[in-house]
Amino acid sequence: MITTTTIFPLLLYITYSLTHSAALKSRVKAARMTAILDDMINKETYDKRLRPNYNGKAVEIKIGFWTTSIDPIDVMNMDYTIDLFIRQEWVDPRLNHHLNETIQLSHGIVNNIWTPDTYFVNAKTSRVHRVTNLNVMVMLAPNGLIKYNTRVTVKAACNLDLRLFPIDKQTCPLILESYGYHMGHIIYRWETNSSNGISFVPKHVRLMPQYQIVDVRLLAEIHQYVVGNFSALRANFSFVRYYSYFLSHIYGTSSVIVVISWMAFFLPRDQTAARVGVGVTSLLTEVTVIDMLNSAMPKVSYVKSIDKFLMTCLFYVFLSLAEYCIVLVLDRRYKKLLKRKKKEKEQEQLQEKIQEKLRRKNWWVKSACPSATLETKNHAHVVHSTRGDDHHPIKPSKKTSKQELLDWLSSERFIEFIDTAALVVFPFSFAMFQICYWLSGIQESSDF
Repeated sequence: MITTTTIFPLLLYITYSLTHSAALKSRVKAARMTAILDDMINKETYDKRLRPNYNGKAVEIKIGFWTTSIDPIDVMNMDYTIDLFIRQEWVDPRLNHHLNETIQLSHGIVNNIWTPDTYFVNAKTSRVHRVTNLNVMVMLAPNGLIKYNTRVTVKAACNLDLRLFPIDKQTCPLILESYGYHMGHIIYRWETNSSNGISFVPKHVRLMPQYQIVDVRLLAEIHQYVVGNFSALRANFSFVRYYSYFLSHIYGTSSVIVVISWMAFFLPRDQTAARVGVGVTSLLTEVTVIDMLNSAMPKVSYVKSIDKFLMTCLFYVFLSLAEYCIVLVLDRRYKKLLKRKKKEKEQEQLQEKIQEKLRRKNWWVKSACPSATLETKNHAHVVHSTRGDDHHPIKPSKKTSKQELLDWLSSERFIEFIDTAALVVFPFSFAMFQICYWLSGIQESSDF
């Protein structure tokens, strides 16, 4: 009869045997792989200084990206930073281990096998991540297929065209090629799988604070140098800028400044300090906005779209100030004209009084002593000529059309008409400018 005292030791023996057998198999397998690796990378049979099939056809390197993040484009320095996993695959027949599985290797194997000298052509700076260890993954398939994955961060140059800024669309490239092997030794190709060579991990990497990635184009190129033609791959990232920030902080602010400058049209023209203060303050504020924007932008040789808008706003503010200067000049001419007319009227009244006195005196002389008429006439002539140096009688004459125009331009009615017309012309023309600006900007951006 089998008791528990006999079953329990039996179970322990079976468990120990199975565990020992699995551990033994694991050690045997590890030893076998070690032997295979040692045999493959033996310095006597494997020269890592030479590429696979050195005297044969070129090595085909398949490239793929896993993009983890893209930092916003630095407009001032014209570059962008991208963090990605770069996948490289190639076949090295010398590393065919004939096993039915893929061997997962540590990054230390890289020092013992041949690897392509891939580099980023338009990189300003780049680095391989080393926390907590070198971020490199190497897998070796049975037929000698090597999968070499590395995490890198690249700050790449991007030549920006800011003519339509901020309603612009930018295309930033990421270009890679071999540094020392021309097309006779290495040919690069994009992966052909579900990701088509590039993917984003996580997917919301496409959403950035100021930009949205709308397209990624993968191209194969040939770069010609003095030493030969080199195979290269290009990934073009197309970005569309979110311009809501500029709508509120630049376009909105400048438009409000222009509207504030129109407040001077409602003030009486004799309020010089108030009207000039509004105009000058608006002008200086608009200049400050322009200077603030340009301080954060590169110095380019062309006019940006936002520059056209800001300069137009500055021109409108200047026109509102110039309008008041014109009003002041015409108002001063109007006041001088009033003084001149008043003086002429006083002269006419004085001349009439003198003529009236002379007529009365002539009548009295004729009545009392007719023989003195001639003497009186001579006396009147002398009096007239004596006073004529100071008071010339106004002779009625027809005004010329030029004089009538000048008088009308100096009239109070015309001066009031200028302020009234400005209240209509300025807002209407500025609204039309806004409509044309945004319609043309959006159209040019879509055609870019």
